[in-house]
Amino acid sequence: MKNYLSVALLVLLATGSLVLGQEESYLPQVADGRGEGQGVVIKTTFVFFNPSQEAVGVQLFLTDYTGGPLTLVIPDLGTGATFSFSLGAGATRFFQSAGAGPLQVGAARVQATRAIGVSAVYTILNGSGNFLTEAGVGSVVPIQTFRLPVDTTGGGDTGLALLNVAQVETAISFRLRPESGAAGPQAAFSLGASAQRAIFLSELFPQLGPFQGTLEVDSSRPLAAAVLRQNLATFTSTTLPVVPASSQQLAFQLPHVANGVYPGGSVRTTFIIFNLAAGAAEVVVNLTREGGSPFPVSIIGGPQNRSSFRISLAPGASAFLTTNGAGPLASGGATITSDVPVGLASVFTLHDGQGAFQTEAGVGNTPPLSSFIIPVDTTAAFDTGVALFNPGNLNSSVTVRLLDKEGTRINVHELTLPAKGHQALLVKDTFQGASLQGSLSINASAPVSALTLRVNASPLSYTTLPRVPQSLAGLLLKKP
Repeated sequence: MKNYLSVALLVLLATGSLVLGQEESYLPQVADGRGEGQGVVIKTTFVFFNPSQEAVGVQLFLTDYTGGPLTLVIPDLGTGATFSFSLGAGATRFFQSAGAGPLQVGAARVQATRAIGVSAVYTILNGSGNFLTEAGVGSVVPIQTFRLPVDTTGGGDTGLALLNVAQVETAISFRLRPESGAAGPQAAFSLGASAQRAIFLSELFPQLGPFQGTLEVDSSRPLAAAVLRQNLATFTSTTLPVVPASSQQLAFQLPHVANGVYPGGSVRTTFIIFNLAAGAAEVVVNLTREGGSPFPVSIIGGPQNRSSFRISLAPGASAFLTTNGAGPLASGGATITSDVPVGLASVFTLHDGQGAFQTEAGVGNTPPLSSFIIPVDTTAAFDTGVALFNPGNLNSSVTVRLLDKEGTRINVHELTLPAKGHQALLVKDTFQGASLQGSLSINASAPVSALTLRVNASPLSYTTLPRVPQSLAGLLLKKP
């Protein structure tokens, strides 16, 4: 199991969802029950964690696809469509739905008295209740006009979950753009008040076929949106970012880049960059290894054996740049800059020894922070990993505190990240096989970029988990 987890950590990634000072957040997709004709059961795990030193009151509101109440059985909370509970200082909770009855879908709204971390994990089981795969989605802030990368090649599809947070009907229009940036086909539909809809790109554009590019979404009112790229043969789902069309982002950090061959398989990283501006974009990608030295990679059909390379993008254009997966397994971090606003995502894909697809996961930009908290689950076959990347020019001293679900400090680990350096760790390896649900509270003397992953060893699955700013030392156990 340790070998699988170590390999998994080398392709670590996360959504890095930040719930910044907001008291209301949304999960655009909730699913629970048995899917007819598919032979699978889906459960949703709601993850809440409190980064503050004060107790927080939380309310969870569940709605079905029409906007009406969605009644679920959540064993730790009861049966209903609305649940209220509190989180103590530094506390973390994982609440999983029962997966009972026919499949129900909808969305969730969370209200809290202070800013907290919120995410959802969708777990797919076979008819016998055995784990197949899962995917994690962080809470989102509603936006009105946004862009996202889409990919329907290689037996995959891109799914979009939309929640109308308004109390009136909302009109939504869609336009595809291929990698060249040219205007592509259009579609449109409306969502009723508080309604939710999940749809695949192949359903929105039935004649599309294999496609890589971007989807432009414009709505008459703000929407909560989540995007998953799915491999249809394995049920594996990969979170991709939703980028506001008005974004002015010019600099990005990716805390983990992996490429190469390991015993039994290989890993590749795909960089997805798309131009949001009215003019051409000049983008520079810089890669560094764990110690901060240059990290050369070869891009299929592009730059070869380069640790730094440039790409040009026409207005509306996008690029899908995949490393070749050759050579010994290596990892590091990336900084990406552009002269005009762009959107960014990356996808890490694992193949077995015969080159067949195993699993993948995706992540967007993760800005550096000096203090933050991430949820941890190391129960049963799960482990939690974190990758840290120092994009600055000074060394960073990092303190990692393991807290249990009540915020009590269990252990402490310290490390130093050199300038441009990178380090990945697994909770079970770092903290002597700890088995718990809780959190990691991380402080750094110089800001670091970070991402997290919940790992299931067999069958291999990655679940992205969010982080939130702030950290706390944790409560100390009192001696009897």
